[in-house]
Amino acid sequence: MLEGQVGDPSWTHIKAIDKKTGELAAWASWNTLTDAEIRERDEKAVAKKSVDVEKGELGKGEFDFPPGLPMFVQADTDSWLERWTRGQRHVQCKALFTDPLFQGQGMGNALVEHGNRLADAAGLPIFLQASPYGYPIYEKHGFETVQCLDVDLREWAKGARSGDKGFGNYRFRYMVRLPRTLPAS
Repeated sequence: MLEGQVGDPSWTHIKAIDKKTGELAAWASWNTLTDAEIRERDEKAVAKKSVDVEKGELGKGEFDFPPGLPMFVQADTDSWLERWTRGQRHVQCKALFTDPLFQGQGMGNALVEHGNRLADAAGLPIFLQASPYGYPIYEKHGFETVQCLDVDLREWAKGARSGDKGFGNYRFRYMVRLPRTLPAS
């Protein structure tokens, strides 16, 4: 997948390297869909909805759990993005990770600030899905929660229903940050 993104002007990837060790400490990826990609995505979403209705598939709130948690979360994320971004250009923070060995050194902050500058320069909002661990850093940098997806991990882990085993509720936050500047003319 990354091979198709490298060199594509709609993708921005950045990494932070620890100066002492030379190790990859953190990285992030942002995607800014073109107008044509937005139209194509929106058309596919409309076509999929009409097929789902014909198949009699369940809507949000009546979900019959799919085979895997990642597919479930991705479907919810896609639905949220389609509703919030239909027809409009935007930046999506696709991933931002800091190796636990390097957390607390400001690398995650620097990557979020970099993404914010990219979006501000283009006058575009940023959309992202935050984990419980990432949520505080995004909130600190001006992102607002607009929707949540609460997942009971006991529904997904084998044998977790018979005892706690550390599983419980996990909250994904769908967040938005509006641009701080107007787009260049």
